[in-house]
Amino acid sequence: DGKIWTKPSSPLIAKSVVRYDGERADIFDEQCGMALCSALYRDSTHRLLVGGAGLMHYDGAGFHQLLVDPANILVYALDEDHRGQLLLGYHEGERNAIAILKNPLHFARFADGHCEHLFSLQNKSALYISALATARRSGFWFGITSFNQLSTEGAGFGRWSEEEGTTLYTAADGLVSDYVLDLVEDAAGLLWIATTEGISRFDGVSFVNFTTADGLPSNRVHCVYPDPSGQLLFGTEAGAVRYDGQLFQTIRDPQIDAVYDIDQDEEGRYWFATSTGAVRYTPSNIPPQVRIRQLLADKSYLPGDSIQFSTSTRQLVCEYQGM
Repeated sequence: DGKIWTKPSSPLIAKSVVRYDGERADIFDEQCGMALCSALYRDSTHRLLVGGAGLMHYDGAGFHQLLVDPANILVYALDEDHRGQLLLGYHEGERNAIAILKNPLHFARFADGHCEHLFSLQNKSALYISALATARRSGFWFGITSFNQLSTEGAGFGRWSEEEGTTLYTAADGLVSDYVLDLVEDAAGLLWIATTEGISRFDGVSFVNFTTADGLPSNRVHCVYPDPSGQLLFGTEAGAVRYDGQLFQTIRDPQIDAVYDIDQDEEGRYWFATSTGAVRYTPSNIPPQVRIRQLLADKSYLPGDSIQFSTSTRQLVCEYQGM
């Protein structure tokens, strides 16, 4: 519908959502039928869904509960599988700190007001489900982390499928950190995992890890967004960064600080949920202007020189200056 929806970042204190239509921001809270909000999701039918104290949808006038059974759950994450069925990650029981510390984590499909249970995980360290992402091959990926960032025990991530069941991965397998905040599978089938200690790329067998040593502005990476052009954007504690398959390029702007979520509107503009509010960023399609100062090949070429060298030349060095 062309509107931007956002929510507070904490899955436990978010009790409102905000809608921005380009001119004004409307807040929906408990008076509008909103309860605890941990996840926002627009499904394939363009229905806006809210996970939190159950599962709600917005009908244009207010929020209404969809979930009949189980009734007392806290939904952390939402996604759709290959068949368009809604996936939920949640814990069941009282919505308080004691429940979070002890209750198992559940994963289910949702249909007609009811959850079809798929599997559960024991909750050993105040864990919650930080992300769900459908796997291209089959099943889905899930990220798990702890509310207690001082704990030495995170959780990592996993994959579930009807054929293979549940497989879990942690730092012991090569993941850069067990504290997983988001994950996305790209068009090539590679899984990108955002953690508190950097980014991991997983091909199903091995990991490649990226940190500030590789160009990230911060190792704390909150989210991953797959750009329609094939690039990836990451929200970090020190701003947004774009990855083109070779380099990480930080988007420099004084208004962009810690970025917790990223979306893109119909006009191709990015929306960053930051620690100080929502920021709209219009990317430039114009390549950066540079001045070539010198080219080193078989000899040194200066501006204005005619350049010609053999195809056997093994190394080219270009010296340039940004304008």
